[in-house]
Amino acid sequence: MPDGTTREGAHDAWEGAMAQARLQDPTAPWRQDPTTPKQIAWLTAHRIRVREGPTKGEAADRMSRIMGRSS
Repeated sequence: MPDGTTREGAHDAWEGAMAQARLQDPTAPWRQDPTTPKQIAWLTAHRIRVREGPTKGEAADRMSRIMGRSS
């Protein structure tokens, strides 16, 4: 590639961008699934009270805010 990027490196960057887009998609089906035990443990470790029945999407949004990412 002209800029010195390998084809494999460019592909990896593209796959990473696509994965990030799926995580940030507010309509992604996974966002409605129940929160995982690992998500609950992570939020609890960061002193976030977890109410009954949050979704994966709600937990992911909280985690992103804590880590300083927009959501």
